[in-house]
Amino acid sequence: MLATQDDCSPSPNDLRRERLLKRRRAIDLEEIAFSRDAADFAASDAWDEDGSVSAIDWMRFHCHMNSGAAANSITVGEMLERLPESHQAVVDGEIGFAHLATMARTAEALQERFDEKVLVEKGALPSGLIQDHRATCLRLWNRPDPSQLRVSSDRRRALQAGGVRARTASADCA
Repeated sequence: MLATQDDCSPSPNDLRRERLLKRRRAIDLEEIAFSRDAADFAASDAWDEDGSVSAIDWMRFHCHMNSGAAANSITVGEMLERLPESHQAVVDGEIGFAHLATMARTAEALQERFDEKVLVEKGALPSGLIQDHRATCLRLWNRPDPSQLRVSSDRRRALQAGGVRARTASADCA
């Protein structure tokens, strides 16, 4: 070690890691702001005036995005009010925009059946592994809506309690 090098000073690799983390956090916060604007844009007819078939289509060409990223941005903007804990987790740096997008897509898919608190209680937030987070959301997507199935009252209660998961609708119908 050089005599001028301090044991407490960060290494070059520590500085690289810190730079990446700071930049990603700033990008995540910008993504949230962009998502609000994207949802507002999608709700308008601005994309239609330009001859696009959808807001996603317009964003693909003009914002140079792929359709999945454009759709995620719009969905996050539309669902943000339903995701206060997830939004705060991004602001606090506990999760990233990708996690928030997964939560928003889950909220969109489940509609009134979505409950952010269920995911928070299951430990989906904060989550260091997006695969675990996505798996939790996918399990919720695939959980049947008990009111939509023709099942016995005992089985309906089990479904509502979350104790039974149906793999196919035909297997659960009486």
